[in-house]
Amino acid sequence: MTERLSTITELYDATKNERDGRYGLLTTVALMYRVTPDLALDTGMRTTLAGQGPSWSAFVGLSVRLGRRGRGLRTARRSPDRAAR
Repeated sequence: MTERLSTITELYDATKNERDGRYGLLTTVALMYRVTPDLALDTGMRTTLAGQGPSWSAFVGLSVRLGRRGRGLRTARRSPDRAAR
C-alpha cells in the first residue's frame, strides 16, 4: 500500500492435539503500520472458514525489533583485482 502501511493475510490450519480436540481452518486479514524501522503496530480480524472455532475475533499488536540492526549474515566480497583472476 505505502512504505509505512501494509496488509497482511494468513490462512492457517489448527489441528487436533487430542482425540476430542478441535480442528479448524482459519484466516486473518490485518493492517500493519510501521512507526519506525524497529516498531510496528498492527490490527486485524480473524474468522473460522471450516471446522470449529470462533465466528470472528479482533486483535491489535505491537512488534519491536530488539538488538542491533545490520548484524545479519555477511557475504564475502572480493577485491576487484582478485575477481579478475
